[in-house]
Formats: sequence, structure tokens, C-alpha cells
Amino acid sequence: MHVLAVEVEPTRFAGGQERSLFEVCRELSNAGVEISLAYQNQGDLLPDYRTFLTSEIHQKNRVFRVAKAISFFVELLRMLHFVKEKSIDILYVNQYFDLPFYAILSKISGLPLVCHLRLPCPDYVSKQYRFGLNQCAGCLAISNHTKQTYVDAGFPGAKIDVLYNAIDTSELISPMADSESNPEIIKLIYVGRISREKGLDVLFKAFQLLRKSGKQAKLTILGKERGSDVPENYREQLLNYVNDEFRGEVDFKGHAEHVDSEIMSHDIIVVPSVWPEPFGRVVLEGLRLGKPVICSRIGGMQEIFGGEEFFMFHPGDEKALKEKIEQMVQNPQKTTLKIEQLQQRMKAKFSYTNYADQWIEKVRNLI
Repeated sequence: MHVLAVEVEPTRFAGGQERSLFEVCRELSNAGVEISLAYQNQGDLLPDYRTFLTSEIHQKNRVFRVAKAISFFVELLRMLHFVKEKSIDILYVNQYFDLPFYAILSKISGLPLVCHLRLPCPDYVSKQYRFGLNQCAGCLAISNHTKQTYVDAGFPGAKIDVLYNAIDTSELISPMADSESNPEIIKLIYVGRISREKGLDVLFKAFQLLRKSGKQAKLTILGKERGSDVPENYREQLLNYVNDEFRGEVDFKGHAEHVDSEIMSHDIIVVPSVWPEPFGRVVLEGLRLGKPVICSRIGGMQEIFGGEEFFMFHPGDEKALKEKIEQMVQNPQKTTLKIEQLQQRMKAKFSYTNYADQWIEKVRNLI
């Protein structure tokens, strides 16, 4: 089997989607699948990809615009030549934004098209994206919640299978291994994109309530501003609020190279999203390191916990978040036990062990 993986930019700086695709391709390669990569922008993960890639192509254009119609079709012919020359078997797209181009390529090449659905279905699906999704032989969704959003939009559930995001569970860190925690100062950390839907305002309100109750606390924010919130200077608005309210108790660190060490130096990870997160990779990353992760009861994140409510709170409720933080601190033995139980669940459901075999089986059934 020879798979052409499609990515906008192979980088670890953009978010979980890009890192997940790299890890999927790496696992498939380890299982004997040939992997080629089509990308638009070179990123820092490209050298790592090249350790196992069969071939690669730097793509110039995937978006049809009337003014650039000629270049679009020239690129289509170039890609058609590439997939035939390299004997590609499957077109594997990492996000639905790239589907229109690859749907046409699938039609003229006869190759099956598979899309990994890593985002919920948008409220409005334009004609070009609906065409692309309908042209897919099948799709993989990263959670049942994500799958259901597409079914609700009218796409057939039989063409969508669920393959959860995974993580390396070979070296899980015991929650008892961290002896540096200072219960006198609660050290909280947020890891993710700086944007409104991530619920940072809820986190700050909960942090303020925590301080008003007499608790000493520190909060670290790891991440960059991306997407629709950039023109609004959302990060600057948050910084102004923090400077006015917290006087140095909140640290915006931006992007961090060594996220694991940052997480390990804190007591609790908070994921306060107010939009339906399709999965929530940071939840797995925190639990792998033996840290409690408090997150909103929303979207696909709920499936990670398998019905366990101990780590979840109602989205947008800063009082409930503050109470959850206190609960973690006041019940260390119960918190440790719950983390250990979830680590066992991770091994069973969210591990890269046998992940490639699952991917191959599900894709073969879809196509």
C-alpha cells in the first residue's frame, strides 16, 4: 500500500492536527506502508518526515479561483502525473479544506480518497466542500462526537468510521512520581491556541475566584494566537486584563519547545474550551505525564474519560471550574487513583500500539 498524505504545512507549531498526521504516517511507515507527502509550505517537521518518506511534492496551489484557473488546472495535471509516476494507491487528506482539489484528482485518477475528520462539521457546508466530502470513499473521525456532527449535516454515517487520536503510552509517568508539587501554591497551566473558543476568559475568572477565596495560585499560558481572533488582538486584550487584575501571577510564555517539562513543573492542566473540541489531544498528553487535567464537559473530550465526571466541569462555568481545582488539591489520593485508572484506559483505547493495523483495516473497509 502506498499512501499520499496531504498536509498544508508539516509543523509542530500549528497544533494537534499536524502533529497527529506526522505520528499516523510514522506508525504506518513502521508497519510497512509506503508514505509520500504533498505539502504547500515547508515546516519544521519535514526533516522528520524525510526519515521515512518514499517521496514528496511541494504543491503550489490547491484552491480554485477564477483569476487563477489556469494555474489550478496546471497543478492538477502535475499532481496527476505525480500519483501515477509514484504508483500511489490512496489519497489521504488531513482536513476537509483540501478536499475540493483532491476530489477532482480522485475522479480523474480513479484513486480512492480518504479524509481524516479532525474538526467538527461547520454549520454551513459550501457546495465545494460538500462535493469533496461526497467524493470521499470514506472518512475517519477522531471521535464519535465529530462523526455525529457530519451525520447531522446529512453525510452517511456508514462512510465514516471512528479512529481516536493516539499517544505513546510505552512510558506513562506515575502520578506519584512528581514530588516537587507545593500544595501552598497551586500551579495551573493552559496549553493550546490563544482564541476565544478555548475559554481563556472562563479560566481567568476562575483564577480570580480562587485568589479571592484566599488560595495562592500561579497560572502559565502556553500557546500562540492563531485564526480569526488575530485581527481582534485577542491576546493583547487578555494581557491587558491580566496586567490589571493579577499583577504578575499569570505568565504568558507563548510557544514552548519543551512542553512536557513545562507540564511537569505544574500541578494541574486546565482545558476550559467553550466550543465542541473534536478530541482534545492535550488531555492525553497531561494524563501521560501523570497530571490531573480539568476540562469542559463538551465535544469529543468527554469520550476520553469514558463517563468519568471527576475531571470535568460545565463549560463556561467559572465557579464550577474553581471548585474542581480545589477538589483536585484537597483530594490528592482520589485524584491519583483516578489518573491511574485513566492511564489504563489510555493503554487500551488511545495507544499507538496496533494503531497502524487499525488504520489499515478501517481504511480498507471504507474503500
